Amino acid sequence: MNGTPKIEPARLSDWLLYEEDDIGRYSRETVTVAGGQNLKCGSVVGLTGDGTQYVEYTNLPPDGADAVGIVINPIVTEVGTPGKTVIIARHARIAKSGLAWGVTINQTAKDEALVDLATKGIIAVPAEA
Repeated sequence: MNGTPKIEPARLSDWLLYEEDDIGRYSRETVTVAGGQNLKCGSVVGLTGDGTQYVEYTNLPPDGADAVGIVINPIVTEVGTPGKTVIIARHARIAKSGLAWGVTINQTAKDEALVDLATKGIIAVPAEA
């Protein structure tokens, strides 16, 4: 028997507590992800400086400065080749403990991202709520 523990990838149920589903998945949106991204389920995303593609939230201009959604379907894109995925873009309740953040994101940046998401109606609550 191998003693190495198996690490499972993040699941939607790790962070999504509620979404508006009565009118055709209102909370969800299919978006274009910029090339060179490795986004997991639960990754917080922002927009490129020109506002046309989604990237990992960085809290730094021009790309990813403001949090605008959370990835549902993981995606890896090659540099220069955009791809499509689905995000939670509005009206949802999330468990902040289940979100995936880039390695450079500190607690202040996380707090700012949660404020950004709240303007979209994406409200962070403790996981047990």
